Amino acid sequence: MTMTSFHRGQFGPTNDIGLLGVDDVLGTLRGYRIFTTVRTVAGQLLDQDAHLNRLFNAAEFIQMSVGNAIHELRDAIPTLLQTNQCHKQDVVMQLFLSGGGVQPTGMSALDAAWPSILVREYHPVSDDLLQNGFKLATMAHERAFAPVKFTFYASSVIAHHTVVKQHQAD
Repeated sequence: MTMTSFHRGQFGPTNDIGLLGVDDVLGTLRGYRIFTTVRTVAGQLLDQDAHLNRLFNAAEFIQMSVGNAIHELRDAIPTLLQTNQCHKQDVVMQLFLSGGGVQPTGMSALDAAWPSILVREYHPVSDDLLQNGFKLATMAHERAFAPVKFTFYASSVIAHHTVVKQHQAD
């Protein structure tokens, strides 16, 4: 099934909505993009308000102007739940706030953050993993700002290419 997502005030197929763009210099090139991930159960988002509050608080912590973005995210969720038939299948929603338009210096926001919600099908952990267990590879990592989840996860990708492979935990 084709999932529908939300990006900067518009709904469209998830595969056609991209967060990367030449007009999102702060989010794409500077890494000034934050997110939270939530899934649905029986057609409802788990702890929707807690996730939105966490996103808002993270934006405030890094001095990201949110303008009306949180309200846009909140208003888009019911449409996404209905359009993606979440009463029939569970989905994962990633709610983003991205840098927004940029001043000529390329380092400061021209306007409020841009909201997006990417929706994808939820795939639960396999019964085999739940019954037989799995390996877990860890590495030392600290977030630059503890209460903020940026989309910069290069350390996780590097860990997957190194530690995970070394311990055959893939």
